[in-house]
This record gives sequence, structure tokens and C-alpha cells, in this order.
Amino acid sequence: MKYDTKSLVKGSFPLLAGLLFLEIMGGTILENAIDSFMEFPLLIAAVPVINCLGGSIGGILGARLSSALHIGYITPNMKGQHLSRTAGEGMATGALTFLAMGALFMFLGMGALLDVDQIVKIALIVLLSGLILTLVVVATSISTAIYSYKLGLDPDDTVIPVITTVADFTGIGCLVLMMMILNI
Repeated sequence: MKYDTKSLVKGSFPLLAGLLFLEIMGGTILENAIDSFMEFPLLIAAVPVINCLGGSIGGILGARLSSALHIGYITPNMKGQHLSRTAGEGMATGALTFLAMGALFMFLGMGALLDVDQIVKIALIVLLSGLILTLVVVATSISTAIYSYKLGLDPDDTVIPVITTVADFTGIGCLVLMMMILNI
């Protein structure tokens, strides 16, 4: 792996250009669902929180995997006890984080004087969206770190941009999907 400006730009620019389209698609999904969000303004407040938390969980996991690959603690074959444990820790972190977020949104719903049915639906939307997002982010972190490493790219340069974009797109998509499933 080369650590110079030319290699960084050469490796990052195509990736960032491709990720731009995924971000635009996420924004389009959000724009198309804006009427549903306007009926429950509390849910629009969940968008940046879910996206940020998903990106953070993926970023933490990606950083750990990148370090482990660099020092040889894990090999890039998608197997091993350390990789399984790290994935499990990412899932547990996401589950606890989004459980707490669901509870927080229940309290916010009570403070906004919403009826019980609305409060439960909002909490479920936030919790279920976060759990699905966690699955996607953990799988994407692992595969991006390992695939980058196999290609001779530094996972430190690829995991974070991929994860933040995937978290934004998936977070929005999961919220909209859960809103549709729960009839909001």
C-alpha cells in the first residue's frame, strides 16, 4: 500500500464519485416520503440521528478491522474468531444504541402529547430501522475493510466513506420502509 497523495486521490476519487449517486438516491427517497414525515415531525428528527449512529457504529467497526488487518491480527478471508467477535460486538452495540434511541423517542412522543398508538409506532419505527441498519452496516464494514485490503487499498481510506454513505441511504430507506409497514 502506498501512502502518498497521488495514491490517495487515485483510489478515493472514483469511490467518492460513485458514493455520490447513492447519497442522491437516499435524498430522493426522503423527498418522496416527505408528506409522511410531515405528519409525524418527530420522525424527521430521527433521520440524522439514525444515520449518524449507523455511520458511527460502522466507522468504529471499520477502524477496528482496519487496524487488525494492518497488524496481522486477522487475515482477509472473512473467517476467524476475532472477526466473528468484532461483528458480534458491532451488532450488540447497534442493538443497545437503537433500543435506547427507541426509548428516547417514546419519551419525546409523550412530551409532544402524542397518543399511545403513535408513540409505540414511532418507537418501533426507530428501533426496527436501527436494527436493520446495524445489520447492513456491520456487513458492509466487514466486507469493505477486507475487500479493500485484498485490493491493496488502505481500509482506513475506504471504510469510512462507504459506511457513512451506506448508513445514510439505508437509514433513510429503513425509516421509510418501517413507516410503510406500520401505516404511517
